[in-house]
Formats: sequence, C-alpha cells, structure tokens
Amino acid sequence: MKSNKQYSNKQHQQQVLQQALIEAQKIQDERFLTQALIALAPQLASEHQQILQQQVLAITENIQGEEDRTQVLIALASQLASKPDLLQHALIITGNIPDEKYRSQALTGLAPQLASEPDLLQHALTIAENIQDEKYRVQVLTVLASQLSTEPRQRVLQQALNTAQNIQNRWSRAQALTAVAPWLAGNNVNKFCNKS
Repeated sequence: MKSNKQYSNKQHQQQVLQQALIEAQKIQDERFLTQALIALAPQLASEHQQILQQQVLAITENIQGEEDRTQVLIALASQLASKPDLLQHALIITGNIPDEKYRSQALTGLAPQLASEPDLLQHALTIAENIQDEKYRVQVLTVLASQLSTEPRQRVLQQALNTAQNIQNRWSRAQALTAVAPWLAGNNVNKFCNKS
C-alpha cells in the first residue's frame, strides 16, 4: 500500500511540475520567465524529471537574453548530472551564447557535471579554447581542468597559465592569474615555473 501511495505522490508531483512549466512558458517577459525557470530547477532533481528537464532546456534555448539564458543553465546544471544527452544539449546552448562573459559563466556552472563524461568535457574544453577574451578563457580552463585527471589537467593548466601571462591588460592579467593561483601550490609551482 505504501508503494502505491509513494507512486501516486510522485505522479502528482510530476503533474504539478508539468503544469507549472506550462504556465511558465506563457510568461512573455524573459526576466520573469527566467526567474520562474530558476525557481523550478531545484524541483527537477528526480530521475523521473528528465522529460521536464528537456523541456526547460528547450525553453532556455529560445531565451534571447544571454544573461537570462546563462542563469537558467547554471540553475539547472546540478540537475543534469549523469544525463549525457541533457548535458550535451546544455553545452550546445552554451556554445551558442555570443557574449563570452556569459558563455564562460555557463561553462563554469556546467563544469562539475562533466567530470564523469570525458567526451562532453572535451567538448567544453573546445568551447573554452575558442573564447577570445583571455581572462574568461583562463577562468574557464582552470575550472574545467579541475574535472580532469592529472596529466590532461596539467596540460590545460599550463595552457591557462601561458594565456594569463600573455594578457596585456594588468587588471585582466591579475584576475586570470588569480584563477590559476590555487593550482600553483606546492609541487605545482615548480612544474609551472620550470615550463614558463
């Protein structure tokens, strides 16, 4: 009897969330739509919510405001763990964000979910390497490197350090080096200093 009641409660919750998502889609103002999707995202943590997560990604893809799109991706990121198809869709949306600041923020938000998905992590690295603004590129490479095993991590961190060292603007260079600095502790300092 308890099992039937639990199933009924999950089914009811699914219906309520589906209805909330339908209502959210009716919101014309993207700022309010973004707020609604961000509020719904934590409720989509269950394995049974994959269809709703797909729907949220589809809605997110059509949001015109880059900052709004980024905020929804970040809010939804933790719900996409161990769901490679959804993570891939989120990376495609991220790669299509024109503003590099927001693209880097979205990549940073998705990074923790990519550790167990090497192909998707490589895709994220490719997106990061194509960021022209060195400060944002260094920040994202550093975050993505934390998801890699030792050898590839060192290569990506070296790339981030080299990029940071070549930034002409002192403020941007300081910000980029600040992102790399935590990785330069202990034995890492010698590895990076010898190569630089």
